[in-house]
Amino acid sequence: AVDDADVEGSETIGLSLGNLTGPGASLGGQSTHTITITDDDTATIAFATATSSLAEDGGSSTVAVTLSLSVPGGGTITGAETVQLSDAGTGTATSGIDYATIANQTLTFAAGSSDGATRTVTVTGLADALLEGDETIVLQLSGVTGTGVSLGATTSHTATITDDESAALSFAGGAASIPETGGSTTVTVALSVSG
Repeated sequence: AVDDADVEGSETIGLSLGNLTGPGASLGGQSTHTITITDDDTATIAFATATSSLAEDGGSSTVAVTLSLSVPGGGTITGAETVQLSDAGTGTATSGIDYATIANQTLTFAAGSSDGATRTVTVTGLADALLEGDETIVLQLSGVTGTGVSLGATTSHTATITDDESAALSFAGGAASIPETGGSTTVTVALSVSG
């Protein structure tokens, strides 16, 4: 076997005996033999980071999915490798209301891709006038296909939408007085929402 730098999976060599000549020559019970060359090169696909953030008012975040090869000195994949990306639906933000809907999709790394190759998905926030605090979107990787590839360590990515609304409470006036012998006064508290 010759060590190469390709993620190609295990390969086999088939040997067979045949065409015997000579007096008394015959094949025994086992006339074939298979040798398996176990590939020592592997590939993983995972999110480049576990978290990101974006602004609520139409801001966006580009989330990278990265191919990593365990091939000393570099190498490539010999066939296409794919992974499924989906919105897990487990974040606190609502698809189509707080962020643009993210369709389930197949990300493909073409044959010849090398270590560090990336595919991206864009997450876009949608503006609203609600004071709701920061919210999250959870993306998930699953279902890798290809030879010699598996999911890496970071299969989940949480994008945080930073709320652009804020609120403040304040008294409408700085002071009031009432007589010690009794009485009342009205104190006004104002709510101010911005964003």
